Amino acid sequence: MQQIKLIYHSKSRESPFDGVINEMVRNERVYVVCPYINVRYLTAITRLVKELFLITDVEEWIKSSNKEGREKIRDFIRNNISTIRHCGNIHAKVIITDKRCFITSSNLTIKGLAKNIEMGVLIENHTLVKEMHDWVLDLWHRSVPV
Repeated sequence: MQQIKLIYHSKSRESPFDGVINEMVRNERVYVVCPYINVRYLTAITRLVKELFLITDVEEWIKSSNKEGREKIRDFIRNNISTIRHCGNIHAKVIITDKRCFITSSNLTIKGLAKNIEMGVLIENHTLVKEMHDWVLDLWHRSVPV
């Protein structure tokens, strides 16, 4: 088994990110660090996981959306307020479980996941996943509850 795998768009134009993310988060406790997120996509992920914790720049996330999108974001936040933290100026894009870590250039938006030319790294090496998990937990504790 490879412990580090490059994930990127190939000539087929099909996004490899969705499959990787869905497989790694299923029935897991998941931390997502990302500034821009499609609410429909995030809602779909929450249906797959045991628990989901989100670290995002809430202000930028809301500002980046149109009026309808802002309402969906606010509803999502209201429904998940205890598992969301605000971290201003966050630019990292990380999805992590106890077993895997996916670090990507892509925001969790339709454009980022399916249309842009993006790159990611799936890590299954226990030592590296633990280091990233510690980083995310530290970030969680330094971030502000919403």
